[in-house]
Amino acid sequence: MEGLCWLLRNPKAPLKACVAIPLALQARTCFEDENSGLRRASMELFGHLSNFVSKKSSLFGAEVEKSMETLLIHLQDEDPLVAQVCRVVLLRCAPFLSCQPLRTLMRSQLAEGAAPPSLPS
Repeated sequence: MEGLCWLLRNPKAPLKACVAIPLALQARTCFEDENSGLRRASMELFGHLSNFVSKKSSLFGAEVEKSMETLLIHLQDEDPLVAQVCRVVLLRCAPFLSCQPLRTLMRSQLAEGAAPPSLPS
């Protein structure tokens, strides 16, 4: 996963949305892993994938909405790096939420104690 994250840090990477959606689905399966490094890498990958799909993508939006509960819980992860990545991923993925008031709430609440605007390297 870390190799994919490294590759996807370049927004010009040749990745199509039709590949990003299945990768997002696979990344989500590791959000609850007991290995904090794997949790962090899977969340980071999920966040990077948001750069490769249209904000109007209902498929990626559905993956974001399915991930919200887990991502919100991991804002309090015992590993501070996981919590930081989680905050950035939530900010990146907020535009994919179908509910405008929820998008606004996410941005305002997460921006107050926000992590840097990019994922840690």
